[in-house]
Amino acid sequence: MQLFFMSAGHTEVAAARSTARFPRWRVVVAKSFLLGVAFLLFSAVPGNARAESAAQSEEQGNSVASRPQARSEQERADFNTAYALTGGATEEAAAIDFANRYPTSELRRYLYSSAMLQYQRENNPGKMLAMANECWRWILIIR
Repeated sequence: MQLFFMSAGHTEVAAARSTARFPRWRVVVAKSFLLGVAFLLFSAVPGNARAESAAQSEEQGNSVASRPQARSEQERADFNTAYALTGGATEEAAAIDFANRYPTSELRRYLYSSAMLQYQRENNPGKMLAMANECWRWILIIR
């Protein structure tokens, strides 16, 4: 069995910091810097995209009417009469009658919504859900 001993010169070199760590440190710093720059670039893009989409929605908003309108004075009067009723069953009947009279009206969903809220006040969940389904049906048909 042979024992090898290091000379004093070799032990000083071995005890010193290894040069292999320096390039790794540089790579870590470079990757961290690139990651930070990439994060800043990607976080700035959604802000610009939001500004562009807001400008586009303003242009579209000017050309489209924001509130539904009655197409005739008779339709407006019938809507106001039906909307003034109280009681879930009477509001539902008025909404169905209005929808049959004016099948293309944009105001139908408001009558169904009013009936739905009245059924909620009366604590009638079955009818409330039925009116909610009708309300969604007319919302989806219009849009």
